[in-house]
Amino acid sequence: MSEAAILFMRRSDTAKRYVEKQSRKHGKAKAISILAHKLGRAVYHIWLREDSFDEDFFWRQLNFN
Repeated sequence: MSEAAILFMRRSDTAKRYVEKQSRKHGKAKAISILAHKLGRAVYHIWLREDSFDEDFFWRQLNFN
């Protein structure tokens, strides 16, 4: 999942800002792991509901915009 987080960060400025914020608290590697874990949970729920990924909804659920 870490690779997915890295690829997500390439495309999303919001993801970059989220990782920057988390890296101030936890360090960069842990911040990427936190994002990867959150993406993993999102993918699981998307798979269960047979839905598509909505980045805006993802960030709203984290209260991060």
